[in-house]
Amino acid sequence: MPPLQPLFRVLLLSLLLAAFAVPAFARCHDQHHVRANVTEAQLEKLSDMFPFQVWTDPHPERAVLDSLDSVPYMRHLYVSGEVLSFLEAEQRDAVEVTPPSVLHKRDVHDADPFDFTHYHHYESLTLFLQRVVEQFPDITRLFSIGQSVEGRELWVLEISDNPGQVEEDEPEFKYVGNMHGDEVIGREMLLRLIHVLLHGYYEVGDADIQYLVENTRIFIMPSMNPDGFERHQRENANNYDLNRDFPDRITGHRGSYFQPEVEAMMAWSEDRHFIISANLHGGSIVANYPWDGNESHRSGQYSACPDDDVFKQLALAYANGNPTMKRSREFPGGITNGAMWYTLYGGMQDWNYLHTSDFELTIEMSNIKWPPANQLNSFWLVGSLRSPFPILVSRFSVLGSRFSFLV
Repeated sequence: MPPLQPLFRVLLLSLLLAAFAVPAFARCHDQHHVRANVTEAQLEKLSDMFPFQVWTDPHPERAVLDSLDSVPYMRHLYVSGEVLSFLEAEQRDAVEVTPPSVLHKRDVHDADPFDFTHYHHYESLTLFLQRVVEQFPDITRLFSIGQSVEGRELWVLEISDNPGQVEEDEPEFKYVGNMHGDEVIGREMLLRLIHVLLHGYYEVGDADIQYLVENTRIFIMPSMNPDGFERHQRENANNYDLNRDFPDRITGHRGSYFQPEVEAMMAWSEDRHFIISANLHGGSIVANYPWDGNESHRSGQYSACPDDDVFKQLALAYANGNPTMKRSREFPGGITNGAMWYTLYGGMQDWNYLHTSDFELTIEMSNIKWPPANQLNSFWLVGSLRSPFPILVSRFSVLGSRFSFLV
């Protein structure tokens, strides 16, 4: 790692990561479209019992149909799996209307790459990245680190005042989204982050964003698993979980070769000097840090890495900007050591720390992995706290591999 200034202003964790603070959802992996017999008062009580897990259907034509229904209070809802089970137990005539897989396909849209009310297919995502480089050529660079199993490019957008040039005195930061193909919030939020950074730099003239762009090198990969996204599945096109395919400090590597997405990521990471990374996932609400595994292969046992205190500070920097995460009942302070939660071998965050000295967090952004597209804006707005892009100004100094926060 190249020498860094002993004290520099970064706005790295709380500025970039807090942009993705999102509301709490039930601990479930899918969202369900149901018809249920629920009065207005019962619906309000249900929303209080299960915060951010119940949405009324926004389509007005369905509301008309509901009013004509033979059951007076039958209405269309989007709910978590936990709420669906509750409704069924309470005999509220909850009937699944649209399977989650169909909801996902319906929500993907390619007409306008700058339309953030729909999910972006690979073609639309590619067009979005190409367009922003055309609009902001002075501070962006688009390149591919390799190809997926099915030949899709693994796009990375660099944002810097001197893209493509080596500036050893500037820290490098990377974002990776959509490592699991069916965990899609990070993918879409990263596209919004790109939009906010670029327009904030030029059109808004935001001083904090300008400082960030001019003093750090930001690398954003919206999708590490584009094949999995198109297939609506967790694994890549070879049916491998990419977050189990990295060389592990305890178990080594399970296969005779690496998946192309993993091989490309390792080669790129080893060629750069990233100091902090964020790997955006879905399936819970927590900031997770190394180690993910332990010698006993038992979950629930804290497995501290040599820089455990540093990682806890980094994880807290994110969680403290997300009130829902911070107040987590499951995870004190909204953070967790990986192995303390559950053991995982072959993961990317442990590999990054061990092989490239990169302090990577795994950010679990939402328990619902693929919510309806009409909820995407609420993820961004609720997550952004008091402004579309929160600025929690943080500074940190680097002494070897130790970070001290001055907030």
